[in-house]
Amino acid sequence: MVAREISRQTFLRGAAGALAAGAFAGAGRANGEPVAAGWDGLSSAIAGQVIQPNAPQFGSAKAVFNTNYNGLTPAAVVTATSPADVQKAMAFAAANNLKVAPRGAGHSYVGASTANGTMVLDLRQLPGGVGYDAGTGLVTVPPATSLYAMHQVLAAAGRGIPTGTCPSVGAAGHALGGGLGAHSRHAGLMSDALRSATVVLPGGQAVTASADSQPDLFWALRGGGGGNFGATTSLTFATFPAGEVDAVNLNFPPQSFAQVLVGWQNWLRTADRSCWALADATVDPMGTHCRILATCPAGSGGRKAGCGWVSSRYSTIAIDWISVSPSISSAGTSPCGFTER
Repeated sequence: MVAREISRQTFLRGAAGALAAGAFAGAGRANGEPVAAGWDGLSSAIAGQVIQPNAPQFGSAKAVFNTNYNGLTPAAVVTATSPADVQKAMAFAAANNLKVAPRGAGHSYVGASTANGTMVLDLRQLPGGVGYDAGTGLVTVPPATSLYAMHQVLAAAGRGIPTGTCPSVGAAGHALGGGLGAHSRHAGLMSDALRSATVVLPGGQAVTASADSQPDLFWALRGGGGGNFGATTSLTFATFPAGEVDAVNLNFPPQSFAQVLVGWQNWLRTADRSCWALADATVDPMGTHCRILATCPAGSGGRKAGCGWVSSRYSTIAIDWISVSPSISSAGTSPCGFTER
């Protein structure tokens, strides 16, 4: 049989129905049927915990970063402390026709970290830490590792990785969903940096997906299906050399936001790939705020601050820039603002 390549978009359109009926749950999908019995067996088989709705810690165990989804009631929250726990939990879910919502850092804006009647598989206690290999330039992390923790280790080694700017977002949800951020204009998405991932499939089998092993799964993990093909227990990424950058923060009158967006878009068309900028408007008890957050090569912040983001009749309220490590700055200088799990 002759192999035929298809685009990720075509694959997603064809797979949408299958995913909706599959083993993994997400916001807006059918709720799983709670399992009335059998949890005690799983609890005794794993080193982690099985936390059911009648447990006093259930409320805190099921809570996620986006409080809009804290009203949902999973059938149970299973905290895994080893890849073996994940395998046993996945096998249990398959045997009991139970949908699974893997949870890394719990940031998903669409609620993919929880759902009514599902088994929330909490991966935050998996061991491993951030393992950087100076010989290969690769970094390996458990799925719930925060972006900030990764950048702390990489900055010390003079290395970087493309990620978003929210420090507490988890590596797995960010990478498996794409991962757009301050380095993306020259280094691509975080999913582009993925070199391999260990994944527990719905039946409990653990496989390692890479370009050379399980290539179809590896292709799908890198944005092909939002990470809904298994529970990822480890991820390995390529890194790149990184030096200091200037972080520039420009604050504008809220009424100028439309023009700020136009100026931001025009700037992006011709800006050097080593530069990046985020335009956002936020509302808090202090009012409405409009700003540009930009990063650029060290020493060029002053020039970027005056590059004409809006027409001259709007002046900025404040301009600040500092020279910082690119790895730390890319993970800690703005509010959480990307789609993560």
